Amino acid sequence: MKGFDGKPLFPPRHVRTLGVELTPPEQRLYEDVTRYVSENFNRALAEDNRNVTFALIILQRRLASSVRAVRRSLENRRDRLAALRDEVQANPGLLEAARRGEPPVDTVSEDAPERERWEAEERALRYTVARNLGELEAEIAILERLARQALEVEDAGPERKLDELREVIGQIDLFRTGEKLLIFTEAKDTLDYLIENLASWGLRVNSIDGTMA
Repeated sequence: MKGFDGKPLFPPRHVRTLGVELTPPEQRLYEDVTRYVSENFNRALAEDNRNVTFALIILQRRLASSVRAVRRSLENRRDRLAALRDEVQANPGLLEAARRGEPPVDTVSEDAPERERWEAEERALRYTVARNLGELEAEIAILERLARQALEVEDAGPERKLDELREVIGQIDLFRTGEKLLIFTEAKDTLDYLIENLASWGLRVNSIDGTMA
């Protein structure tokens, strides 16, 4: 786009993709969560269980977002399945309802408001391919182990992607120039993680997310 004087209205856009090498603990977490996702995804796919496939796609996307995001998602799924286990012990028929999941949550449009999509994603965390209480207990145990593993990685220090972000901020000398930097992220937990760290570096931060009117 150009103005009436023929000059471009916007500065040129230069795209550069940065590769990030994960630390060994981050790599192990990535592989372990991916293994859990792929095994359950294939089983859900074979059963045409769209709610579970939807929930697992969300988990993998949050794994790619940040350790904080996947840790909280693992904890949420663990807690929801633990609550389901308690309900199933009193009413066994609820397990089949959680396996079916009606209506399918993956019908939520990508164009839907963020709040609506987040609510659908949270509902999806309750669905499972477990066929009995024993399988449900086993899945809860796996989620507990993965959540603990993610917490250990998070507590070990800044993740590699955050280090990379700080290096980029240093390259553009943001601390001296006071320029504005716009950062986009999909997961709200990642947004919170970024705000905490950017503020701790002495930067002023404002945020916008889908919970706002």
